[in-house]
Order: sequence, then structure tokens, then C-alpha cells
Amino acid sequence: MAFRKKNQFAPIVQNLNMKVLAYFIDALLNDLASPASQSLLNAIPSLAEDLPGFRHIALTTHSDVSLDPGGTLELVQLKVSGSPLMGKQFKKMQAIKKWLSENQPCAWITTDPETITADLGIPAIFIANPTGMLSATRKKGMFGKTGAADWLSADRIITGSGPAKELLMQVHSIPAEKIKVIYPAFEDPVEPLDWGTKEHVKLRYSGGRDYFMYTGPLAEEQQLIMLLKSYSLLKKWLMTGMPLILAGPATEYTPTFEKQLATYKYRSDVSLYPDLAESECKELVAGAYALLSPTAANSDLYPLEWAFSSETPVIAPESATYKDLCGDAAMYYIPGDIDSFAHAMMILYKDENRRTEVITKGKERSALINRDNSLQQYRDLILELCG
Repeated sequence: MAFRKKNQFAPIVQNLNMKVLAYFIDALLNDLASPASQSLLNAIPSLAEDLPGFRHIALTTHSDVSLDPGGTLELVQLKVSGSPLMGKQFKKMQAIKKWLSENQPCAWITTDPETITADLGIPAIFIANPTGMLSATRKKGMFGKTGAADWLSADRIITGSGPAKELLMQVHSIPAEKIKVIYPAFEDPVEPLDWGTKEHVKLRYSGGRDYFMYTGPLAEEQQLIMLLKSYSLLKKWLMTGMPLILAGPATEYTPTFEKQLATYKYRSDVSLYPDLAESECKELVAGAYALLSPTAANSDLYPLEWAFSSETPVIAPESATYKDLCGDAAMYYIPGDIDSFAHAMMILYKDENRRTEVITKGKERSALINRDNSLQQYRDLILELCG
């Protein structure tokens, strides 16, 4: 990990005559519980390494962040000051604008819509969360008047899928050429397991049996109860002993889910691993019979990346976003439909040819959705904007 929460940091001396690229990282630091934010934050040093013709500066108002030594990325910690009568956001923007005016970067790259203003004076690249943007079309001005949100003035807007781009274009009337789709795929590929290693993983976690796998936040919005209901149907239809493994970051909902799971009819066939180490989650995905995605609302791409590269088939809801991310590399079911979800699991369980087809398509998808491609698209966009 390149960024660390510490009390000290060592800035790197760079050629001051280089063009400057400035990355504002506060929003990512505030959301480190999200794997998507963590992976994007950790991709910035790699991006800096691959663009040697620039001086790269990560800007933050946090005072307890440091960078691992030895890279080409600098860390600048802004001091926010001003009258107590001024709002926190106003003081922060004053500090940002002052720094931008003094350093004149060729691009301001941010995930925080509130750090883009129409009078910024610097080309801005906004990495957008389209769901959050739908409620931010208008801003309140003086005397209750409203106007277009300032982030719409960004020179380029990056979003993570084709449907997200269409949504932004529809809601905000943004020209298509202003929006760039870059998949948020920043995970290193997970290699397929050889037969011996896979058997060892199964012995360790599932008593030597093949298993279905879910990995992601153990949160209510992931519809884990719906997943259990679909799994119950599968057990009823096939009388199979194939277990189900659930692993991922714990949330406030996790204790409630653990209580619900304690009364579940097939509790003995379900294993729950809150806060399992990422390396173990990757190994579990690589060893799984299939990776299950129980909700169309999920925005985390990393489990799909792991599955595609490790040759594990995916069962996913047939939503516009998942169709865009997976293409033909998934067995689809009707979102929210318990019978349809269980039916998809049953087909993949009974039809080995269909399972092999999904795995093959996943390998093809991995060649498109991967860290190298995502970073290359960011490099191309920056070079296009900065010359």
C-alpha cells in the first residue's frame, strides 16, 4: 500500500520545471472501508510511475497521511485556515484554489464534486460516482436561487460503466465526448489454482467439497438473505451437499445477519468469514465452483476481476451494469428473483459444458477488464488533456 496513516511524511524532490498533475485524495481517504476507493487510491502511485514526464502531487487536508518511500509521487498536506465564521468547505476551497493558483497544474484530478468550480482556472478530471451525482444536478445560490452544479464544468468526467455514462448524459445533458468510461479495475490478477492447491483450499474451508462463494461487504444491501433463500431452493431441488461460503468486510449489519444465520435451516452448510484477509478471499474465489453476485446494486468490481482471471464462473443478476461488466462471461438470473437465482445455480451445477463456456468467456473478459488496461486509459486521457 502506497498511502499510510502516519504523523510524518517525506516529500520527494522533483524537477520543478515539469508539468504538474495534482490528485485530490481526501474523499478516497475518507472512504477507505470501500475496496473501490482503496484500489483507486493505491493506483495513483502506479499511474505516476507510468507518466515520468510529469511531476505528480497528491493533495490532502489530512495531517496523518504518509507515502511509502521510493516512488515518484509527492504528498502535499494543505493547511486549511480562516475565520471561524467561514464554513469548513469554503475554507478548504480557498486553500485549494490558492495552491492551484501558485502551482498551475495541467490537470486537477478529483473524486470530490465539491472541489470543482466553474472558476477553478485549471483543467479538471472528475472521477464520478453516477448514483451520487443524480441528486446533485443543481446547487443553491444566493437568495435561494439555483444553478447548474459546478462539477458539470469539469473538462472530463470518468465513470465506471457504459450504463453509468448513459445515465449521466440523460440526467445532466452532458455531451458524450466529455464522458470517458474506464472500468474501475485495479486489482492484480488472481492466478488459477492447480489441482493440488484447489483441493487443499477445499479441505481447509469446505471439508473437501466443491462450494459456492460470495465475497463482498457483509451488508444488508447485498441481499444476503435473498441469497440464502435461493440456496435453500437449490438444496431442495438437488439434495446437494455443496456448501456456501460467505466472506468479506464486516459492516454494522453483520451481527444481525449472524443471528439470522444461526436459525437458518441449512446452517451447517454455510460458512461465514467476516473480515477475512484479502489474500484468503482471493484464494477462496479461485477455488470456488462459482462466484455468486446476489444484488444488481453492487458497485464493487474486484470480485469479478478475481473470478475472471482465476477461471471461476460467475452467476450474476441480469442488469445493465452487470451485462456491461461481464458481457457473456456470466450465468444470469432475474434480479431479486429467488427461483431464477436458484435455477441459474442449478444449471451451472448440472451442465458442465455451460460452466466451461462461462469460464472461457471469463478469461476473454479478463483480457479486457484488468489493471493494465484501466491505467492505460487514465494515461491516455491525461496525455490528451495535458498535451
